[in-house]
Amino acid sequence: MDKITTIIDDFVFLFNCFELQISPCD
Repeated sequence: MDKITTIIDDFVFLFNCFELQISPCD
């Protein structure tokens, strides 16, 4: 379950990154 939560967090982070069009998305 921990890994799934981490993957979701990463996905949400990337999604927010692309949605807000922020350059530094590392």
